This record gives sequence, C-alpha cells and structure tokens, in this order.
Amino acid sequence: MRIRELSVTACTAMVILAASVSSAGAASVTGTSEVATTSAPGTVLTLPAANIDVSGPVVDGRQHHIFVSARQSTAPYGAEVLVLDMQGHLVGTITAGGEGALVLSPDGRTVYASGEPVTAIDTATLKARGLDIGAGYSMSVGSLVITGGRLWFEADRTGDPSQWYIGSLDIQSRRADVTYTSVPYNPADLATSVGAPNTLVAGGYDAKDNTNFLDVYRTGRNGQLTKKAERSGWAQHLAVTRDGKYVVSTQVGVLRLSNLATVRTLNTSGYQPSMVSVAPDGTLVVVAEQQANYDQKAFLFRECGWTPVKVLDYGPVNYADNGVGALTALAWSQDSDQLYDLFVAKPVGDAYLALGVTTVRGYVRAAL
Repeated sequence: MRIRELSVTACTAMVILAASVSSAGAASVTGTSEVATTSAPGTVLTLPAANIDVSGPVVDGRQHHIFVSARQSTAPYGAEVLVLDMQGHLVGTITAGGEGALVLSPDGRTVYASGEPVTAIDTATLKARGLDIGAGYSMSVGSLVITGGRLWFEADRTGDPSQWYIGSLDIQSRRADVTYTSVPYNPADLATSVGAPNTLVAGGYDAKDNTNFLDVYRTGRNGQLTKKAERSGWAQHLAVTRDGKYVVSTQVGVLRLSNLATVRTLNTSGYQPSMVSVAPDGTLVVVAEQQANYDQKAFLFRECGWTPVKVLDYGPVNYADNGVGALTALAWSQDSDQLYDLFVAKPVGDAYLALGVTTVRGYVRAAL
C-alpha cells in the first residue's frame, strides 16, 4: 500500500510501510509489544502519532535490519525498539529503557537504546542486556553518540532536573564505568564524527537565564571532558562533517570545529532548516521547511561543498491534521546509497508513523 510518493528528479523513490508479516510472525524478542499494534497480515504497523514519540531509524547493513525506537508520551510510558527487515516488515520488538534515542556501534554489532538502564541489543541475535548508568542520575531524552570507546548521553540528577550533566558509559568492557560532567545547560544535542576521534560537540539551552551554548570537548578514556572551544547563541540540531573539520547547525549554518567560528550559512533557497544528517561517505542532507506553506525539502550537499547539488521534494506538512507529512527523523545506509526517513502519514483514519526510503545512488555515484 503506497502512502505517498516523493518527487525526486533523477532518483528512484520508494516508500515502505512498516507492516507486519503476521501476528505470529512478528515475534516479540523480550515480551508482548506494548507500543506498536499489529493485526492482520499485511496491515500497517500502527503507531498512533497522538501519543507515540519515535526516533531513529538506525540502519544495520550487516544483518539487514532497521531499528526504530517508539515511546509512549503518556502513561504508562512504555518504550520499545522495533526491528524491521529492509522491506519494512516487523520481525521483532524489544522492551527498552524508555528514553528513545538509538545509536549503532562503530563495528555494527550493537544497537544502544537510551534509558535507565541503557539497552544494548546484539544485532546478530537481537538479544538485549541492560547497562547501568549509576545511582542518582536520570537519562534525558536527547542525543546518544559514541566516541572514544564510550557512549555519551544527556542526564540530570534524579529529582533535580535543573542540574544537567553529560554522562558517558564505557562500552569497550563490561566494567560499570560511568562518569558525569556537570554543564550549565541542558545538553540535548550531541554530535561526533569519525574524522574527529575523541571529540564531542554539545549544544543546549539554559532556561534559567535564557542562554544557548555550544561546546567542543576532547574526550578522555576515563570519561573526562576537556573543553576545546565554546560559543553562545542558538546552535542546536547538530552534525559534524565526516572529515571532522566543521560543525553544521540548522540555526547558524557551518562552523569551524576548531574554534566554532562561523564559516557560512547553508543555502536552502529560503527554506528554514530543521534537521541535518551526514552520510558515511560525507554527503550532507539538510531538511528545511518553507514557513508560508509548510512545504518540506531535503537539500543534499557534497562534503564541504556548500551549494546543494540535489533537492528532494517531500511536499507540505498538514499541521491541522496531526502534522501529516512531517519528517521526524533521518538515517543513511552504510553505503550512503539510501536515505531512510520516519514521517507522519495518514493511510486511513488517524495519523500513523511510517518508514520511507529514497534511493539516491544515482546522485551519490555521479556527483561524488
């Protein structure tokens, strides 16, 4: 069943519904699914947008799975990691810690889901185990990234959400090695890059004095953070380019990683950027929206070539109808040939969250 079709010049566009192969075939890895609802074979995997927050997707090219985190935004606040095959069929659900962020380990063997505890999922067996984040701390909804052999996340003190921390967990050993660094803002945006190893970029907002922060840290093996550069001002929704030279922010454009000096703004033809993602080959995609008619486009850039070379038209968002058509998250395949997106759709009745994929290999191989 086709929900929508992307208008992509010189690209092959395909939309995948997250559909169950059958009620019995969509096996729960760690119990009965509480968030996603499956019914008859071939029907939509129901994720009602009204009370479900979704993040990911994470694309595992080794085992040919796509991981999506689904979290209830109202009581009882259940959370699961949904495991789909590459055709969008549900193959398993994994009860997760509850906060919703996902990240794939550099070796592709583990998907980590944020929560208390952190859920570590073996990509080959889909077995999950919990990783303790330490007593007295609560993980917050935000970015989950890996650098320097550690998993980095946003946290606060249990019972005191006014004090924020950047936490890290050693994932190279089974020791309970967790560290926390206090920061004067809510570090909701974290970013890393293979081109800047042992470097963490953090951005966030301090509601107490209405200040935005952006910091670059050197990460130590024991979880210590040493600040290398800082600036104030709104610079959220971050990504670091593959070569490790630049930070890209949807608010302020391109910044030099070494000192956070402004390099240039992003040319998105009058559309306001809202999301940014970097492919393994360095391709940069910026999702942007036109304020007048809510039209969405994705602008694709060569690595550090700051003029878009391809524009994908996603059409308008219908905010009057549960945000139908809105993109919520992006991920690239490991070969950078495909761009996966979560979006709000409405095949029938209420709005649902669905998974789409755009094949962009013609652009990638011809232009890079």
